[in-house]
Amino acid sequence: MLDGLKTFQQELKLKDEDVARIEQPLREPVEATYQSKLKQQEQEKQRLAQAAAEQQAERERLQREQRQAKEQERQRQAALLKQQEAAERQRQQELEQQRLIERQREEEQKRRADQDELASEKRIDYTKLRGLLKANQWKEADHETYLRMLEAVGRQDGDWIRAKELEDFPCQDLKTIDCLWVNYSKGHFGFSVQKKIWQDCGSPKSSGNDWDRFCVKVGW
Repeated sequence: MLDGLKTFQQELKLKDEDVARIEQPLREPVEATYQSKLKQQEQEKQRLAQAAAEQQAERERLQREQRQAKEQERQRQAALLKQQEAAERQRQQELEQQRLIERQREEEQKRRADQDELASEKRIDYTKLRGLLKANQWKEADHETYLRMLEAVGRQDGDWIRAKELEDFPCQDLKTIDCLWVNYSKGHFGFSVQKKIWQDCGSPKSSGNDWDRFCVKVGW
């Protein structure tokens, strides 16, 4: 319409002022509509920009939360691993302590067993005798027994033990010598073994057939 006024301006011999006066009421609603659309477009643009910003902020918030959750999980796993490692170290230390205690107990038991095995009222050292018996060196062990028995009654090599000394022979030493012989000969030799043979032969106390039979059985 406004373009039409320009077309007919010369035909109608209208001045520019007249045209402007005519156009003004026509332009105002168009301009208002145009401005309204511009305003709506601007508002929509701002709304979309705000929505985009909010979406971006939400994405960043979610990303932060995810990173925080991952970091917290990493720290939790690290703390759990540390606790497990500490618990394992504690367990290994306890096991090592138990093994140490067990070794000490075994060593103490062995030491006591050695002491018991070599016990002596007269402080006689039966270590050499035990070594000879372990090596099955019976002849050498027999001579060592003779020497240690002489020592127990206060005599030396080449001497012999009197009957009274035999009656008073230290019981602990007699038991030690017997146990060493019985244990390392697997029950073949020893005072207690000879005693049983002696009893089986009638417990002879003087020469005679029973005594001779006993001597044969023990190899005298």
